Amino acid sequence: ASYDFDQVEYLGQLLEDIVSENSEIKAIRRKGMMFAFDMESFERVERVVKKCLEKGLISFWFLSHPYSFRLSPPLNISEEEIREAGRIIVESILETEVKN
Repeated sequence: ASYDFDQVEYLGQLLEDIVSENSEIKAIRRKGMMFAFDMESFERVERVVKKCLEKGLISFWFLSHPYSFRLSPPLNISEEEIREAGRIIVESILETEVKN
């Protein structure tokens, strides 16, 4: 299969831009469509990962870096699906916030 790498980069940056608007995301590391989203703690990441899964988005924490969750969508993902993934991640962060 051949991929339009400009399109892959555009969609990767789009997802990065959508998710980075949330202040709980401390950093985003990305190579193409492989993402690591850093948060403040393993407990925070775990709640977000579980909520994403409930909403149909598969992500997981890194065993080697438990303060991050990872996402690796397929290179042929559509812009609509990228926007949906971003919406699910942002909603999952907001819905799992611990209110003081």
